[in-house]
Amino acid sequence: MKPDYFNQGWHKILVRSGLRSAANIIRFGKDAPLAKTVLNVDPNTLFDRYFPTANKGIVLGSRFSGTIIDGDWDLAVRRFDVSAKYRACHAHFVGGKSWAETGIIERLEKLIRERGHFDQCYSTSDLIARYERLDRLWEIINQTKTLPKTSQTPLKFIMAHVTRDAKLLFGNQGYHRLAMAQLAGLPTIPVVLGITHRDAVLSGKFVRDIKCLTTTS
Repeated sequence: MKPDYFNQGWHKILVRSGLRSAANIIRFGKDAPLAKTVLNVDPNTLFDRYFPTANKGIVLGSRFSGTIIDGDWDLAVRRFDVSAKYRACHAHFVGGKSWAETGIIERLEKLIRERGHFDQCYSTSDLIARYERLDRLWEIINQTKTLPKTSQTPLKFIMAHVTRDAKLLFGNQGYHRLAMAQLAGLPTIPVVLGITHRDAVLSGKFVRDIKCLTTTS
């Protein structure tokens, strides 16, 4: 299936213009979820990740930040620590294996051959350079005991969705950064709010359990 670039562009406009946030406030009040909201969370609360395969392959990316959706999308989950990127980070940073020995380079090379690019990498040299940057990031994390701010836009941060029970669900964006934060034992990290289940808003659980995590820094 070809990407629907018009749909993707429209969602990005809703996020960046503030229209989505304004509409949420009108519908659900001043404490409604807002697009691009940054939360300070314990990285270990992101134990599960959204699993598109269990939800008809629907990808819920950063362009949906601030969206309030009902349905059973939040039941499509899989443990984060069984993902290939987490296991590679654990094998490398804890087990001492080279990135090549973890199998992640070979895995992503295959995806690049199939798709032309993956994770903004177009070749093996791109992959090697990327994982060298991750090694430098790991050093900084362990020195500062914080996850450094990225030069990318807020929509490129680690993303977290909110389930109907107001539990955080990793949104499949920022795999390596989340894995490193967990492995380094960081107490809190910044994440960008993705989708919030409508039931969490209507029940008041969003305000009680999630709104308090909002950061203004």
